[in-house]
Amino acid sequence: MRNEEKYASSARDDFKPLQRLRSYSTLNNEIRLKAFLLIHDHPGISFNDLAQKTHADTAKAAYHVGLLKASGLTEVSYEREGKATSHYSLTGLGNETYDELFGKLPKQKLEDISVLFAQMGSFSKPR
Repeated sequence: MRNEEKYASSARDDFKPLQRLRSYSTLNNEIRLKAFLLIHDHPGISFNDLAQKTHADTAKAAYHVGLLKASGLTEVSYEREGKATSHYSLTGLGNETYDELFGKLPKQKLEDISVLFAQMGSFSKPR
């Protein structure tokens, strides 16, 4: 392996903790966390369904889903079904992050999280 390749590989490894911190800080928001979990549970979910299920208006949903995409946790594909529709799925980093945060939780705990979100309905506004 050449020196340049060793340096590039080392730089990627050094970047991983920063990437994780960025992922975790992105998920430190109720709307983004709920959208992240919905995308995990429903790969290919449409933007309109995400907005509806997070109880966010389209502008707010677009902002939060855009942050998930910018952080590298999600990716978007576009399809034309009468009109252009975007569909979201987790990236490799998104799946790794999900596994780190929720992968070891018993199924009952994950169901409890879903129930908690359902009980919350629309999220409270910041004070």
